[in-house]
Amino acid sequence: MGLENDYYLVRFSEEDGYNKVLTNGSWVIFGQYLTVRPWSSDFSTNQAEVGVQVAWDRLPGLSESYYSSRILKAIGKAIGSMVRINENIVSATRGRFPRLAICVDLRKP
Repeated sequence: MGLENDYYLVRFSEEDGYNKVLTNGSWVIFGQYLTVRPWSSDFSTNQAEVGVQVAWDRLPGLSESYYSSRILKAIGKAIGSMVRINENIVSATRGRFPRLAICVDLRKP
């Protein structure tokens, strides 16, 4: 559904589709970068700036002994609201590192 000021509202019938759109970006449609974020009750189409954004955070140099879902969730929650952990953390090989999809508040330093 199209809203004011070039905002769009999308509802998903399945959680898998929602998670895919939220975490598999960056999205470009007709040459325009599309910013995707979860719905919040305080959202207004009059907002001039994006306050919260889903971002993939990489953790290079993290010891493989910390590659457990429990530890990575704790690290992610210290940064922001956790959305997803990449699936390849178990098969950690040289040159790979864990990635966390996190809702980051862009208004905080």
